Amino acid sequence: MMKRLAIPAVLLASASLALAAGMDGLYGNTLVIKDKAGKELSRTTFNQDGTYSTKRGDKSVKGKWRADGNAVCTTEDGQEDETCIDLKLSGKAAGQSWAVTDGGMDLRLSVEQGG
Repeated sequence: MMKRLAIPAVLLASASLALAAGMDGLYGNTLVIKDKAGKELSRTTFNQDGTYSTKRGDKSVKGKWRADGNAVCTTEDGQEDETCIDLKLSGKAAGQSWAVTDGGMDLRLSVEQGG
């Protein structure tokens, strides 16, 4: 079953990229997601082998990611449902930051060097 959701809670389940080649700048670095007030929601590391790990507070989640057009689709380990969301990750690299405010989201994203 595939769900297409555009809410911050789903984003926390994980993320990945629109075009796999566009992910090169994220591999080995950390994607930090904050709400509009600046509260940190998650830290995600994407691996070139299609796996990821996310830390949300004291909870850690791992799984697999894939690109689907402009969406990043993720499946948590132990889950069957896939979640797809457009985080505008294509071409991003360490030192960059941007906002995602469409689709009902109001998030601030940045890429930090290292994982």
